[in-house]
Order: sequence, then structure tokens, then C-alpha cells
Amino acid sequence: MVKVRLGLVVALLFGLFSVRAAAQSVISLVDVARKLPHGQLESYQINAADCLADDSIIMTLQQDDYQGLALEIWAGNGCDALVNRVSATATCWPLYSARATSIVQTASFRVRELLAGRTQARSDTVGELPAGSAECQSASDATSTQSVSAYVMLIDANYSVQGEVFWKAQYRLASLPPPNRVSVLGADRQLLVDFAYDSLGWDSQPKGAQFFCDPPPGDPGAVNAAVTTSDAGELDVVCNESNALIPGQPGASLQHLRCGSAIADTFRGTADGLVNGIPYNLAVATVDEFENVGPLSAPSCGIPQAKPAPEASIRACSFAGTGSAQSGSALGLLIAIGAALARRSRRG
Repeated sequence: MVKVRLGLVVALLFGLFSVRAAAQSVISLVDVARKLPHGQLESYQINAADCLADDSIIMTLQQDDYQGLALEIWAGNGCDALVNRVSATATCWPLYSARATSIVQTASFRVRELLAGRTQARSDTVGELPAGSAECQSASDATSTQSVSAYVMLIDANYSVQGEVFWKAQYRLASLPPPNRVSVLGADRQLLVDFAYDSLGWDSQPKGAQFFCDPPPGDPGAVNAAVTTSDAGELDVVCNESNALIPGQPGASLQHLRCGSAIADTFRGTADGLVNGIPYNLAVATVDEFENVGPLSAPSCGIPQAKPAPEASIRACSFAGTGSAQSGSALGLLIAIGAALARRSRRG
């Protein structure tokens, strides 16, 4: 009799688990989009500008057997376990909660909400994140790319997960340091820029750099400093100290002073749209793979200079004996020498 009752219990348990497995809902991600991404990034890549602007992440979901279930999205680690969502030692924070209403349904949350548990502005109260830049400052000292997982779940009245799908975002909030050495050389309405780094880690290679000029490009009335000529005839350029290009200031807030850029592999580029004869302060900021614009380098001073005019080049060649005017004089000299030789031969 005991064996029969035991077998019946086992059969009932097996039947219950079988029914639950058969009734378990299925949820899948159809699409993940961003409302206002900053830069040419994938939808799962988040940079500091996305965080500061508090961009939206919009998920399109497909769900089966959703009746009577709640649609919830949590971020963190192990969020499909109830203890990680509601206990004192919870490792997850909520992003979205609503009733599942259709086979295809959209859900959205903010970038700052997604990163709330990973930044210096942690909050235990949903929707009450403190204001300020701390919301977008990573709580980790790591300078490499970080990641955070979002758990999209269908949950029943007993808080049990009936269907789930994961989505992982990559983010980088800390920008790379500026180059240590910057030099400029004047050209026609341009400055040729070379820059270098003392050291960068293998996981911190720059994508490129942005150049910032003071005065800004395209300013015909720019006056920055006097240009003098030394006793040796060399051009002596001294720029006034810039109140805009302060070393360490974030380059992302100075886009109105942008005057050029460079890609990472060359470590050189051109500042354009400048006025010849005007001294410019120029600073460089590093751009990383997430298109974060870093702090400014110490500025360097340079002056764009016009190229020699074509007629000036011709005159210089004439005086050197290679121009057309000098060629005509040489031909006259040859004719005169030939005539003198002819007269001498006749006398002989």
C-alpha cells in the first residue's frame, strides 16, 4: 500500500511539473531601438552622452500564453530568482512593470534607470534617482568597457517566472586621457596637428581625436595676440592664455570650438576654417570606441600662413636664372657671341 501511495505521489508531482512546463509562456525580443543615440553606435552600446541625455531604450516583444501575467524588466545579476529582486541583498533593480496585454508589446526604460545600480548615484527608490553628473559616473574603477544585463520576464501572481529573455548592454562612461604631446605647424588657413601619447593600455586604444581652437574657426575678426619678427627674420608667435581651452576640461561641452579631427592610427590631422595671420590656441581631446570625447590637452600655439603667390614664385625663378625672362637674355647673348665669331673668321 505504501508503494502504491508513493507511486501516486510521484505521478502527481510529475504531472504537475509536466503541466507547468507545457503551460510556460514564451517571450522573445523582436527589436531593440534607441530614441536619441549619440554617435554611430549599436543599440546595445551606451556612452556618456547617452547617459547625460537620459536616452530611451525601446523593446519590441513577442509573447505567447501571456494572459494573467505581468511583464517586468529588471537589470542586474540573476534577476530571474525572486531573492535577487526583493531581498535586502538584492542584486537587481526594476526598469519596467505592466500587465501583459498582447502578443506583440513594447516596453521602454531610460538609460539612467538601466545603469542606476552601476553608477555613483545608486538609489533604492524607483524613479527617484538623484540629479547631477553622479548618475553617469561609473561606480567601478575599471576603465574598460562594462556590461549590464536586462531580464525581460513574464511573471505570475506567485512571483514565479513563466517566460524570460535576456538582453545585455555594453557601456563606457569614463573617457580616455588626452595626448601628452601636441605640436602644430601653420599652413594656408590651416594648422597641421601632430599628437602623441606616453602610454595607453591595450583595452584603451583611441578611436580618434577632436581638435578645438580659440578663437573659434570661421571668425574673421579674431584677434588673439601680436605676431612679431625676430632679429633673425624668424616669425615669433605668442598666443594669449585661453580662457576657453583649459587643460582637463571636458571636450564634449566645447563643440562650438571644434576645428578638426583625426583618426587614431595616424596621430595627426588638420584644423580647418582658420584665418591667416591670426595666432590660435589649439587643444586635443581623445575619442574612444564608444565616441566619448575626453578632456582637453594643454593647448599649443600656431598661426596659419598663406602660401606664396604664383607670380612671386615666377619672379624668384627668373632671378635664379630659370625663368622665361632670363632665358630671353641668354638667347641674345648667344647671338652676340655668334656674330663676333663670324667677324673674326672673315678677318682671318
